[in-house]
Amino acid sequence: MENKRDKAVFPKKLLNNFMEENNEKWINEYRKDSNFTKGYYQTLENFFKFKDYAKKPFNLFNTSDVSKYIEIMIENGFSINRIDYIISNINTFKKFLIEKHPDVFNENLLKDLLELKMGKPEKKYIDTQPLNLVQLNYAKEYIKSNIRTEYIFEILYQLNIRKQDFEICLPQYADRENMIFKKKDKIIKYNSKIQELLSKINTVSNFKATFSMIPDHLTKIEQYLKIKGVYNENRTLTYFDISKTHEAYFIKCPNCGIEYENISSNWALAKVDFSNNYYLVCSKCKGEPLK
Repeated sequence: MENKRDKAVFPKKLLNNFMEENNEKWINEYRKDSNFTKGYYQTLENFFKFKDYAKKPFNLFNTSDVSKYIEIMIENGFSINRIDYIISNINTFKKFLIEKHPDVFNENLLKDLLELKMGKPEKKYIDTQPLNLVQLNYAKEYIKSNIRTEYIFEILYQLNIRKQDFEICLPQYADRENMIFKKKDKIIKYNSKIQELLSKINTVSNFKATFSMIPDHLTKIEQYLKIKGVYNENRTLTYFDISKTHEAYFIKCPNCGIEYENISSNWALAKVDFSNNYYLVCSKCKGEPLK
């Protein structure tokens, strides 16, 4: 893992040789008031030299701003550990500035920043909860209004992939004939729901969905659920909640071994020829010999 991290390089053409003046001032202040290694501060300086941040002070950042940097790290082969390390550094720096300059830095600045992490969940996200039936159906209602939100939600909900594997499950890597996503030597099978969604996306120009968009789009779903009065105001909807939701609502067919959502259209009753017992099997196995 360390060797892979050391080989990864952020494209120099995307970096300035300077930082926005406020960001430089705040980092210098942080350096004087803390005691980290030289490499730690260098990580922050490199982050703020990203060309997209040339004129943007840190107190005006949102999660999408950080996501742009993370996307480029992913594209250039940075390890999960390295990406998570940088996110942690940014988060610690943010906490310092909120405490030091409460008049400049809102306490809710980048509140979903840690959701961009790709490794193990932070302690605050360990207490995950699946959506209940009412919440799930409101979520499904909302995502119909935005094809990107729908794609992100359904990929997570239908496939229950690891967060870092989202970059494999993109339309350009779909093998429609075999119903798999394939990127280099990595393969992820998908179901008929995703197949339908891919057909829908074919009609959308310039469609784009990335791993780093996940927090923003889950926040939109969360806000809709709160508007409907069905979601706790103090909870944040996370990737880990969607994973738990999949576990709560998907069943593995005992005949073919494929998981399907537990809605009536996906299932049928079937029986073995020599028995009077009926078993629940997926609709695709209906009429097929039971194994």
